[in-house]
Amino acid sequence: CVFKEAEHIVQVAVDDFDNPVLSVNNCPPENFLQQLSNITLNAEKFENSYVKFVKNPDDIEDILQSTMSFTHLLTNVIVEGKATSNASPNIELGDQLAQSCKQLGLSGVNLFKVLQSKAPENEVLEVFNKVSAEISNTMKIMEILVPNMSQDQSQKLGDIIERELKQMDIDIEEAARKIQELLNNSKAGDSGMKLEVNSKILDSCTDLMQAIKVLVHTSKLLQEEIVSQGKGTASVKEFYNRNHRWTEGLISAAKVVGLGAKFLVNAADKVVSKQTKFEELVVASQQIAAATAQLVIASRVKAERGSEKMLKVSQASKRVTEATGQVVATAKSCAEMVEESEEMDFSKLTLHQAKRLEVESQVRVLELESMLVKERVKLAGVRKKHYHLAGASEGWDEEDLAA
Repeated sequence: CVFKEAEHIVQVAVDDFDNPVLSVNNCPPENFLQQLSNITLNAEKFENSYVKFVKNPDDIEDILQSTMSFTHLLTNVIVEGKATSNASPNIELGDQLAQSCKQLGLSGVNLFKVLQSKAPENEVLEVFNKVSAEISNTMKIMEILVPNMSQDQSQKLGDIIERELKQMDIDIEEAARKIQELLNNSKAGDSGMKLEVNSKILDSCTDLMQAIKVLVHTSKLLQEEIVSQGKGTASVKEFYNRNHRWTEGLISAAKVVGLGAKFLVNAADKVVSKQTKFEELVVASQQIAAATAQLVIASRVKAERGSEKMLKVSQASKRVTEATGQVVATAKSCAEMVEESEEMDFSKLTLHQAKRLEVESQVRVLELESMLVKERVKLAGVRKKHYHLAGASEGWDEEDLAA
């Protein structure tokens, strides 16, 4: 079982945590912060994969990938957390970091044990929440350990976040415009099945981009609420300075969303022009959906409980997930339509190919006719048996049945 193997891997990392050999290792805090950011996103993905697996136990690919990815990141956090604590100039905070990382490892071991026990879903989700809480606690300790940036860095960071959020909006608007342009061009120049396929593909992409625009808008409103509630008398840029890890997470998410929008447009363009397969569009839609999920997670970290704006962000995120699913379903459906159409296209057959196909079709017809005759004989026999059984149950005599 993959959960048992994952438990063993994490347990080994926890057992080695107090090994004196590791006491001489050092790790830059920036590296460890990156690991914490990665596992924060990965933990939520792992939890979502588990929920999907519970609903559909036959679909194991996603849960297998998520399990191994989370296990790898968790062991890295345990080892690098210990190394980072060794480099801390503040002994007390270093000890707190070490204990927090060890506790996170123990929570991970417990999670995999619970997963193996096939406990009820609500109990497993509670353990997932405990793991996420340990990650958050470790992140808080690191935010205290990492020196605050200078005022000049604050000014620069504030400028970067504003620029990246603005650029993200531009990329999304441009992507939506190009998809609409592709749709208009297809309606003007295509016909028949090509027009039908392209229209379905581009309509689903348009719906996805609209859902993403709503999500980005609601996320920005939530971010504004977070800043206004948290900055107090400080300026917006000072707030970004005090919460630079959160700010950098937003910057990273904004960049990924912008790139995802461009990737989706390029994939849609290639699909309608038959330069690539439908699978590329599926990947592109899933990537931009994952990017927007990263944006939601970055926003959720500091959102107040019960925030109305956070609720709207969650609703918008679900709509993006639904729209992504529609793009995937449409791409698969259109791929089948094109494949069936190509199978029935005889216009490019050579004389030899036509003769071979004719013979193969004749053989198939004879096979089907033979199967049909056998099935009719079988049906007649079943009907006769059913007639006799029904007659016997009704008390008919042999003369009635013979008649």
